[in-house]
Amino acid sequence: MSERARDILVVVSLVVVLLAAFAGLLALRRGRPGAGPGAGPSVVPAVPERPGPAPLDPGRTDAGPTPPVPSGSGADSGKGEAAAAPTGPGAPAADGASAVGTAWQKRAPAEFTAEDVAQCGRGVTLDLGSYEVRAGEEFEVKVRLTAPPLESLTLRLQFDSEVVSLVPDSTAPVGPQFRSGIECYAGRDGRSMALIHAGAPGKKNLDAGTGSPAVTWRMRAVRPGTARLEVAPQSSFTNARGEDEQYSVSGGDVNVR
Repeated sequence: MSERARDILVVVSLVVVLLAAFAGLLALRRGRPGAGPGAGPSVVPAVPERPGPAPLDPGRTDAGPTPPVPSGSGADSGKGEAAAAPTGPGAPAADGASAVGTAWQKRAPAEFTAEDVAQCGRGVTLDLGSYEVRAGEEFEVKVRLTAPPLESLTLRLQFDSEVVSLVPDSTAPVGPQFRSGIECYAGRDGRSMALIHAGAPGKKNLDAGTGSPAVTWRMRAVRPGTARLEVAPQSSFTNARGEDEQYSVSGGDVNVR
């Protein structure tokens, strides 16, 4: 090959290489976003999808505000239907409007207030009720209490065990008076019983009583006759000042046929 032909071939090769490089640059420019008119469609980077709120766990308490309660559920005070009253030892008394809807719930003893202290000395009234039953039957004794707020209550009762007897494990507080509950002890002779408040010394363990049922228990009529539930002298009712209130008693007669 002549020298002239070789030079021509070199020039043609360089031109081809330059054209290929130019074509590559042009193609690269068209692939960039915002390359101007004639440029290809720009590629928008994908945005990761945000996860939605996690499903509520029924067992958690931090799941956010509680949704409003529909009307008629009984959750609004004075609105809707009343919740079903519990049954058993803690149920409210069936008679007496003041006891309706006041099933006993345990609460901690409280500090006495100035208003509580101001009620000291107004006395305590116990209504033991009167009962007509048949021999062999069980009946419910219900005590209504009118009293100022109290630090302690000890109610000792005596009765004729040949006519009536105490049903074990039947004592229960009723209504709001006893804040922390009540304990019942049967006498070994079977002729007496003692009711003692539960709670803490020096605290308000009983709220003021307004004559509504405060405590109940069951007794059994043993044989026909007449018995009387008598409040023993060892009973005491201590107020916010640590003083014993004077008390009066009504009822307590049991007639067994």
